[in-house]
Amino acid sequence: MTTAQDNPAVSTLRRNLQRWREKLLGSNDLLGCDSSEVGRIAGEFGMTSSDLRRLAAQGPQSADLLYRRMAVLGLSKVDVERVSVALMQDLQKACTCCDSRRDCVADLAANPDADDWKAYCPNAASLESLQRLKGHFPA
Repeated sequence: MTTAQDNPAVSTLRRNLQRWREKLLGSNDLLGCDSSEVGRIAGEFGMTSSDLRRLAAQGPQSADLLYRRMAVLGLSKVDVERVSVALMQDLQKACTCCDSRRDCVADLAANPDADDWKAYCPNAASLESLQRLKGHFPA
């Protein structure tokens, strides 16, 4: 006999509902934390509590635009982390909190090789520097 837990349709529905809940509520990692704990965590990352909450609410795919831009530039997450894990975290944070996400989506869809993104992307200078260093990253 097949139970609801064994049914693939129920499993799919359960996963979709969980994704929808996370998207609606944001990351629930901070939901159980009081304001002083959120402040402590934020301080460890060099940001404000509101920045941390905003970052967490974006969800796990929040830096996908960064990874897409990096791919266009011939860069990978591993490349950047070879230079500096902290730099990768800063790039992710800047991308996640960026107010120009719609412009980025449109540019990546319409003409990913155009230079328009450099005018609004908070990571433009860092990404261009990393692109110039490509091939000289530490092992």
